[in-house]
Amino acid sequence: MRWLVILAVLAALGVGIGSYAFASYVVLGKQVVGIDVEVAPKPEGKTAVGLNTDTDAVHLGKLHPGAGCVGRDVTVTNLYDVVASVVFRVKGLDAWVVADPRVFVLQQGEMGTTKVSACPPVDASFGNYTGFLVATFKRR
Repeated sequence: MRWLVILAVLAALGVGIGSYAFASYVVLGKQVVGIDVEVAPKPEGKTAVGLNTDTDAVHLGKLHPGAGCVGRDVTVTNLYDVVASVVFRVKGLDAWVVADPRVFVLQQGEMGTTKVSACPPVDASFGNYTGFLVATFKRR
């Protein structure tokens, strides 16, 4: 009976180590960049939308609830020596901020662009919202 317990523990350990090694082999790397957007009341008689073009984060500017969408292009380059799938995921703002396309394939040295768009719904509360765009590079 004791041998069965030891064998089960060793088998579980082997599966765990194998899974970790496989995941480390598949995921080449991740890039994380901040996203911020301000939801504010629409000024009387104005239709302006604020936009910050700094490159330290995806700044989507000032938006008005239900007034449509604003987006920014985000470009990544495959710096790995293999063909890679790039998977984009929005964290923290996933209810009304999206990346499209969400997945694409890049050859070595190739660049690809996704558009990060914010579309605050009519019932969005005023305030500053922050989150992250995560780009995961995976071996093909």
